[in-house]
This record gives sequence, structure tokens and C-alpha cells, in this order.
Amino acid sequence: MADILNDFPINASAQNVFQAVATPAGLDSWWTLTASGQATEGAEYELGFGPGYDCLSRINIIVCRATAGRCISGCSADMLSMAR
Repeated sequence: MADILNDFPINASAQNVFQAVATPAGLDSWWTLTASGQATEGAEYELGFGPGYDCLSRINIIVCRATAGRCISGCSADMLSMAR
């Protein structure tokens, strides 16, 4: 699967951004319907987008409380680019 990279400015503290993109509760507030996982390198996240649209993602790096991840199972580009 090709990497999906996004670059956009966010007017919020680093802590608030980290909470929104790296914690299950934060992801559920804007992207997924259900998310579970730990924000640690190598950890796997289960990302739920509704029936038939679940995927597994692995955290590749955490640098300065920013994250990068890669889908490893069940993800499609459409799922990764949509926000609730």
C-alpha cells in the first residue's frame, strides 16, 4: 500500500494535536467510530469505520509527540482520507 502523507497547519497546542491524532478517544472524536490502541512505537491500532470497514494500523514512529502510522490490514485509501 502506498503511503498517504498529509501536511496541514493546525492552530492548537502540540498536546491537543497529539491527543486528537494519537489516542483512541481523540480519533473517535473526528475520524473513527471505534479506535483502540496505545500511542507507542510498534503498537497496533484497531480502527473501526463501521460494518465492513475495520482496519489495523501500526505506529511507525513517535517524534516530539507527533506520530506516523501505516495500515497493515483492511485499510483502503478512501478510509484513510475520510473524516467524520
